[in-house]
Amino acid sequence: MTDNRELVLRLVLRCTYCVNRFSWLTDRLSCRILSLRNMKLIVDFMCGRLVRWLRVLGFDAEYSKDVDTKTLLKRALSEDRTVVTRNTKLSSVSGIRLLLLTSEIPEEQIKQVLEDLDLAVNIIPFTRCNVCNGVLEAVPKEHVRGKVPFYTFQTQEKFKTCLRCGRIYWEGTHVEHMKRYIAQVLGKPDQPNGSETREVGQRGT
Repeated sequence: MTDNRELVLRLVLRCTYCVNRFSWLTDRLSCRILSLRNMKLIVDFMCGRLVRWLRVLGFDAEYSKDVDTKTLLKRALSEDRTVVTRNTKLSSVSGIRLLLLTSEIPEEQIKQVLEDLDLAVNIIPFTRCNVCNGVLEAVPKEHVRGKVPFYTFQTQEKFKTCLRCGRIYWEGTHVEHMKRYIAQVLGKPDQPNGSETREVGQRGT
């Protein structure tokens, strides 16, 4: 009888350990997913074309035009951003998250960012301003009356505005070219997720 009680107790303890272990793993996984979804990037002056396309794909990507690496690193730390750079001298810097790009070709750079940072599942195209990185918000058509060309106002129904710089976006004729380019870079024949959210004519205000 005693042996049976000890066996039951061991099984209970073992199950408790497994439950706690599973809970710990799921918590870590949830944190990992949350961190990826909220990942913020800062791209240095060597990768100007890359930052534009990261924004087109919907990522929070700031651009540092300053050649001074101290300014770049300080901003990365203060804004909790991952540095994306081709500067090999930064690879030895500790205390920051950094992705060292291996190619000069923008298409290859995009692929590396998506693969190394595991961001491909988080693509939501045309949700950020490709000029200032601000978030785009849909606005009623009447809101842009007099702020866009007359022909555009007459022929377009959907508009967005950048919450940071005020630029107005609409679906321009070259949006299909951009979508095909994105699909080509991703190696997919179909449109990327979220392609129903489109822009890309723009007008500053």
